[in-house]
Amino acid sequence: VYVGAVAVLFLFVVMMLDIDFAEMRAGVARYFGIGLALAVALAAEVMIAIGAWSTGPIQLARRASRQSRCRAS
Repeated sequence: VYVGAVAVLFLFVVMMLDIDFAEMRAGVARYFGIGLALAVALAAEVMIAIGAWSTGPIQLARRASRQSRCRAS
């Protein structure tokens, strides 16, 4: 019952805000290109991460030995 009352109160507040949807659509259209570019970049990063995860660990080069190959003068 309490959750329903909160939901009705939330709906009442949203209806009282008098949101102008035409203005909101214009704002979305203005930033659509940037949003699309960010979405494509994020999707590419996720695919790269999944691909790297499925191929296994990266074979790193051996560490250099602790002895230096140069002589101190």
